[in-house]
Amino acid sequence: MNIDDYLKNYSGYGITVTIIDTGVTLDRENIIHYRYETEDIVNCSAIGFGSNHGTICAETILRLASNVKLNDICIEENGDIIESALICALNFAHFNLDSDIICICLALDEYSISLAKILKEFENTFIFASGRKNKLSYPSDLSNVIKVYYDSEVSGVEIISENAIAVNYEEIKSSSLACAYISGLFSVILEAKALWQFDDIKKWIFPGIRKSIFEHDSLILPEKFIAIFPVKYLVYKDNFIDNLVGYYDDDMVVRNFDCIQLLENYKTVYINTDERTKVISPTTVGDYFVGNFINGTLDNKIQLKSHYSIESDYICDIAQPIITLASFGYGASKFDLQLKVHNNISKLGYNAKCLTYNPMGILFKDFVVFEYPKQIICPNFIYSINKFIYELSITNDTDIFILNVGGSIRAINYHNSYDMGMLFEAYIKAFRIDIILLCVNINVSIDAILFEIERLKATGITEVIIVVSDNEYDNTTYETSTGMKYFKCSDDKQYAYAEKLRDKYCFNLVHLLDDFNSLDVNEVIIKKFT
Repeated sequence: MNIDDYLKNYSGYGITVTIIDTGVTLDRENIIHYRYETEDIVNCSAIGFGSNHGTICAETILRLASNVKLNDICIEENGDIIESALICALNFAHFNLDSDIICICLALDEYSISLAKILKEFENTFIFASGRKNKLSYPSDLSNVIKVYYDSEVSGVEIISENAIAVNYEEIKSSSLACAYISGLFSVILEAKALWQFDDIKKWIFPGIRKSIFEHDSLILPEKFIAIFPVKYLVYKDNFIDNLVGYYDDDMVVRNFDCIQLLENYKTVYINTDERTKVISPTTVGDYFVGNFINGTLDNKIQLKSHYSIESDYICDIAQPIITLASFGYGASKFDLQLKVHNNISKLGYNAKCLTYNPMGILFKDFVVFEYPKQIICPNFIYSINKFIYELSITNDTDIFILNVGGSIRAINYHNSYDMGMLFEAYIKAFRIDIILLCVNINVSIDAILFEIERLKATGITEVIIVVSDNEYDNTTYETSTGMKYFKCSDDKQYAYAEKLRDKYCFNLVHLLDDFNSLDVNEVIIKKFT
């Protein structure tokens, strides 16, 4: 695409651009002015705006496409830009203005479902929004918006993907101006391609849509196999995948799921569920090995899914409810809770899909297992989680997602701070979380838990349910650098701790782990969505 040819021969005649910004002070025949006032959009003049940001962006558009019709909507209110004003402006543009291009040279740090919803209404309109190369901002990081940003490492205009454009010119040194520049450039291109359909123009400018993430699945299990895993999970045998035909009991006798000894030889998969066991000894039984801490160079290691193999550069809104299991501390029984919740929600007639970092998950239907990342690089990581769940939401008949976030929402002592909380923070940014089941041990301070809950609710999460684990710490290891050691906690201790929590938090928002064996407890959670 030769930009100079378009700019030389076209001026944006017949093209309408709606710029939503801080107001444009230019008084020209081809500019119509509006502003946001008390939850409405009203006509106004070109004077009296408090910021020249919108004017500078409009001048950039008109310098490239002098003959565009420009709708100026000022959404500055007392020096600030708020989401409700942006939504109001977009609604007004959708119902009252015939726009070829929407230009939003502003950025918000958060977004709501209402913003994502109105953006979907612009089916045949190019929406450009200023963004940032390595950080999230809205609406530029939403799926049907094209993010435009300044990048010192590119030269001119570079199409990064179907949803991202990078710009770097001598006079364009900010993402706001980059967004305005692309709006002006597209104005002359649309004039040149006036007889083309919208979809044809988009395909011509942008690269082809990437393949579905489900077209290349790296997790390969034997057609039929037996597995070594904790026998306590046999209670969920009805949820095992069809490939699994037997297991090793506590005496290392191979049996099928009717407890009959198996004499036929099958391949054995060793499931490493202990995060503290980092190597497999020469005497370990297994033809294949799976687990986060098994030597990754082994030819017979079953590779779990990797977030960094999922390419994306935007965020999609996910319609289904999302239950997230998180923990404050270690050994908090998140996977046991996930199995209980999935099992009972399925019994209630709902199709639940699960994501986990526990390698045991590979043995269960409706479970997807990711390897715990060695590095958490944002926003790439955020995009990948979002895209995976979104594609799962549109390709399967899923009613509810149950997501088990590995690690802790933050470190509980200074010895165990590596990446703790970063994975969870990425999940908060990746999509709307409806309910958090926060798993805790009895050794964690109740005041610290309550502080963390307030922090979670400040991010927009409406409900946090505390689940008391059936493990407790060995307190002598709390302040060591070797990691926490934990063991089974008595019922009496769990109950006493839960009662203290209920006194300070909320009675019906505190449960013991075994409470989730009951259909009633799970049904209460479901009713929150329905």
